[in-house]
Amino acid sequence: MAAAAQHDDVGRVVEQLHEVAWLNAGTVLSPGFGPVPCPASTRPELCISERADAFDLDDSPLVATHSGRLLRSRAHDSTVPLGTGTVKQNFRISLIPVSRTMDLLRSQNKGVTSPPLPTFLIIGAQKSATRWLRQNLGAHAEIYTSPYEIAFFNSPKRFETLGAEWYRAQFDGWNGEAIVGEATPGYMMLRHEPSAVADRIKRTVPDARLISILRNPVDRANSAMVHHIKHERLHPRSTLLDMTRRKPPEDDKLGLVAGGWYAASLEPFRRRFGDQLLVMLHDDIRDDPRGAYELALRHVGATPGFVPPELEELVYSNQQGESARWKRDISPQDRQALYRYFRDDLRELEQMIGRDLSMWGPARS
Repeated sequence: MAAAAQHDDVGRVVEQLHEVAWLNAGTVLSPGFGPVPCPASTRPELCISERADAFDLDDSPLVATHSGRLLRSRAHDSTVPLGTGTVKQNFRISLIPVSRTMDLLRSQNKGVTSPPLPTFLIIGAQKSATRWLRQNLGAHAEIYTSPYEIAFFNSPKRFETLGAEWYRAQFDGWNGEAIVGEATPGYMMLRHEPSAVADRIKRTVPDARLISILRNPVDRANSAMVHHIKHERLHPRSTLLDMTRRKPPEDDKLGLVAGGWYAASLEPFRRRFGDQLLVMLHDDIRDDPRGAYELALRHVGATPGFVPPELEELVYSNQQGESARWKRDISPQDRQALYRYFRDDLRELEQMIGRDLSMWGPARS
């Protein structure tokens, strides 16, 4: 009963903060959508959404509440920012200034121990088994991992406006585990300025252990392209070589090529974190998942010896189920041409991590 009363109190506070509107199932939320108010300084397409996969906080100072509580995504039990999408069920929604969200969090979590900041971060690379590692580390009794990508340190707006207290609140599923972590592959993406990301991490969690997983950059780029085709960001008949030739890699917001410039991306993290950074290869996970997992356990400080039940199942998210229809093979000729985009960076990477990466060459891939 006390919890219900608290819930109602929060609802009344929210209703006083901003206009309340009813959204019906099937409503398409698009730029300029009313009756939900969007301040003139806000990109209207970022005002509201019920879709967990449409979030983009970078320029949105608003958070929504559902029935007086901070809106929970359909996929994750955590406070979430909002983007565009289609409403899946009828619900009442209030928009409130993001500066008030922490007040609501405190009201909702009175008497509950605040979760800690993370002790480790999986920083990338995108499409390189980061989810596999995050899920299997989270299966260990001593480890809690966030069930989704928080994308805190690669968003200047989120970092500066929401702050560390909001970041801490994203680990609200924590249940006393000694080791806490998250995986956001975007932390390594060049377009997010890894030097700035590394600085933010060092300022917030200076003792955190970092893990990076690197994959053959041509295969990684191909997987990323398929991901973007699947999500309708690229034309279904796109080919990787055509996409790389269309514009300079530095100007490609999707980071198909630049996302595989690992030496350039890792240098700021290596310089600031030294031995706190563990670099793993996707090949090692594929060939010896148990050995790779044990290495990661030791790095984050967990007791080794535990074997998750699904450890051997390395999931290629773009090659299974319905996603398999988007799979793209790369011809030897295209692979040779694509490798040229990565050759110089790979030479630097070999020196940086002390590994022979000749198996990623076009003749052996």
